[in-house]
Amino acid sequence: MAWHYIIVGAGSAGCVLAHRLSANPKHRVLLLEGGGPDSSPFVRVPAGEIKAILNPRLNWMYMSERDPTLNDREAMWPGGKVLGGSSSINGMIYLRGQREDYDDWGRTLGNSGEWSYRDVLPYFKKMETNPFGATEYHGDSGPLHVSNVPTPHGLTRIFIESAQQVGIPFNPDVNGERQEGVGPHQGTIRRGRRNSTAQAYLKPARGRPNLHVITGAKVDRVIFEGRRAVGVRFSQNGQTRDERADGEVILSAGAIASPAILMRSGIGPAGELGTHGIAVVHAAPGVGQNLQEHPIAWVSGYVSLSTYNLQLTPYHFVKHGLNWLVMGRGPAASPISQAIAFLRTRPKEETRPDIQLHFTPTGYEFGPDGLALLKRAAVTVPANVCRPKSRSELTLRSASPDDPPRIKSRLLADEDDVRRMIDGCRIARSILEAPAFKPYYQGPCMPAPDVRSDDELKAYLRQYTLPAYHPVGTCKMGIDTMAVVDGRLRVIGVERLRVVDASIMPLLTSSNTNAPTIMIGEKGADMILADGRAA
Repeated sequence: MAWHYIIVGAGSAGCVLAHRLSANPKHRVLLLEGGGPDSSPFVRVPAGEIKAILNPRLNWMYMSERDPTLNDREAMWPGGKVLGGSSSINGMIYLRGQREDYDDWGRTLGNSGEWSYRDVLPYFKKMETNPFGATEYHGDSGPLHVSNVPTPHGLTRIFIESAQQVGIPFNPDVNGERQEGVGPHQGTIRRGRRNSTAQAYLKPARGRPNLHVITGAKVDRVIFEGRRAVGVRFSQNGQTRDERADGEVILSAGAIASPAILMRSGIGPAGELGTHGIAVVHAAPGVGQNLQEHPIAWVSGYVSLSTYNLQLTPYHFVKHGLNWLVMGRGPAASPISQAIAFLRTRPKEETRPDIQLHFTPTGYEFGPDGLALLKRAAVTVPANVCRPKSRSELTLRSASPDDPPRIKSRLLADEDDVRRMIDGCRIARSILEAPAFKPYYQGPCMPAPDVRSDDELKAYLRQYTLPAYHPVGTCKMGIDTMAVVDGRLRVIGVERLRVVDASIMPLLTSSNTNAPTIMIGEKGADMILADGRAA
């Protein structure tokens, strides 16, 4: 039997596609996911996000090559290995980015009227049920339920007040009319449980007889007849299978896996394909290039109030567990951070925020084994550049789907990114030292107290900066020679093949990328359905 649509990847966009494309009972839809079900408690309970992201059964745990801009350190670049993809293992932070981000996307397409802020806002509204209700900027009847932090830590309000004292305006809705300012977070959480796309979109559709979901399916490549995509080849339980599509094949495997599948299928830089003995179907030099990621560095300080890293005792486990189980409240029901600030490091020069700060009432430290919880009460304020200029790239390790691709990370290659990170770290420290926070603040943890000068902070950043787990751009849309997909997400140079995930972003959004990726799934589904009706 031939499927109408084959979707590769049941992640943040793939689950959206499965829901929308299978709504018409005439469409036979096959959804392939390399991971397993999303039944782990680390996935369902919001407080389990650290356990989820460090679990190789839930995370592909891609490792970068040694990064010369980070003192030759390797770093983990996660990818959700589970229904819901990275929306099932992320920090559940709900942010859209800036309106200018999408207007910039529109300009990369020659202002074609497909991806400007005006074009994407209806899809952000369509996808959400938000406590703000139905407004100019929000929806109240979408599949994705978004919530406010039900019981924020006492220092969250103090952080917001302190940020205002250093000149950052209060903003109750950073996803609304403007992004700049400091305010409370929202998370993809419903009734205290993680609301991934597997829960919000796929679960309601699983009973449809025209939708078939296969887990544990490792996709090797797209099958072509000439330049027309006609199916996919994948393995499950050691057995290789081919499935055919008489409509379209849609890659939604993410910014790491989607370009790797394209290259194994013969679409990519001709030299790269030749190195691995892959026959060229279409020479596309942009596949795997333009890899963008937010560099993020931790600023943390000791405090006098108990923070979540200390609340792992049997007493707190029972207390918080019951509060979560019965009421859907408490620390167990919180996204990874509870307040957010978007700011301009140099207000006289910048026209829009260039730094993002999260407030997390948990203390972390870095050691030889990576991230660990502090044994002393502390808060963490991660800082990242909103629109980094540094670029990385992705290539194949071999032609085998069993070999992960090479991530050639250059996270801090551009000195402008370093300068903004230095300014961002200084502003984060100034918030912790502001009058409102000062009664609770007991001194810096990271960077160390004596790390103050530009050179000292630069050395700190080279040693401790990490990817923020927001990779995009490796199959970018556009009209230039490096574009991989056009404005309707069709792979250029071939037929009946699209990419619908974060890899199509020509430019990184000025915030976390999960909500924009879900929006891409919504808009991509509409494009596929419209083009199908017009065919």
